[in-house]
Amino acid sequence: MAKKSIVINLPIVPYNQSKHSDVVQYLEVLQELLSEVYAPDEGSIAEEVSQLEKLERTETLLKGV
Repeated sequence: MAKKSIVINLPIVPYNQSKHSDVVQYLEVLQELLSEVYAPDEGSIAEEVSQLEKLERTETLLKGV
């Protein structure tokens, strides 16, 4: 490989992934984590930002991932 791989340690979360609702919550945690990893200069997406704006930013950041 010409480029070195990036290793990201995932957090331990208390979700039972056999339940649909827990899988959804787990995916939201991963989505937030990836948005922070791929946009470190912006920092985490603030809580006061609307859900729609947060979703648009995350989709833009993760589009090429």
